[in-house]
Amino acid sequence: MKKQRRIQDELTPGQQKRFIKVVCCLFGLSFCWVLFAPGAGLVALIQKKAELYQAKDAYSQLYDENEKLRADIRRLNEDPQFLEKVARKRGFLARGEMVFDFSKPNGKN
Repeated sequence: MKKQRRIQDELTPGQQKRFIKVVCCLFGLSFCWVLFAPGAGLVALIQKKAELYQAKDAYSQLYDENEKLRADIRRLNEDPQFLEKVARKRGFLARGEMVFDFSKPNGKN
């Protein structure tokens, strides 16, 4: 009769080392995947959060600017002196005013 080899429940020291190496490699690969997975890793999450904060800041600035412009529109509709001041900044004239241009012509003379 052939001697049947007895199956051992325990691993040999060489098998234990190999098993530990495989588990460590799998753990390392899993850890790297969690950190650097394209579009879903920790690095991508940090980048998305930074983009979110930038978008919130831009929104806040635009909201403040929008409120300022709405206040200016209200003032233009309600305050004739403010309207005149803005019109003069833009080059408009009041009734009866004349423009005299004393600038030199660009031609050769």
